[in-house]
Amino acid sequence: MKNRFITVFAVLLIVFGGALASAREKPPRDTPMEKLVMKDPAQVDPSDLTLGSVGDLHETGNPQVITDLSAWRLEMKGASLGSPISLTYAELAAMPTVKKKVLLICPGFFADYVEWEGVPVSALMSTSSFLPGMATPRGSRGRKSSRTCCSSPCG
Repeated sequence: MKNRFITVFAVLLIVFGGALASAREKPPRDTPMEKLVMKDPAQVDPSDLTLGSVGDLHETGNPQVITDLSAWRLEMKGASLGSPISLTYAELAAMPTVKKKVLLICPGFFADYVEWEGVPVSALMSTSSFLPGMATPRGSRGRKSSRTCCSSPCG
């Protein structure tokens, strides 16, 4: 009887312990973004956080300075594409966009939570053909890509 109790307890601990370990953290609304800097965004449910502004996003690298929007191009190249993609700003702006609230974390530096609007990468890639075996854009963790490209001229 004692062994059976221990076995049942161990199974319950494994099942519920695993569920608790995989639960996403839900920080309260007033959580400063600095507290999220070392978190994995996949493990954070940001739905209660205060939404920031796209204009307040932290910049990385050297932003592009665009002086002639008519000459600007979005180019995508790679071994998985049958042919490179080159879109003008007007072509990109004419594509359907999506809106999505996203938590962007640059580990150790900053965290931003904003509503992003743009063209999904999958829509951009559908303008080209894929080589065999490359039917869906994938993120760095092997999941379908849900990243977007800014619908305004950005670097």
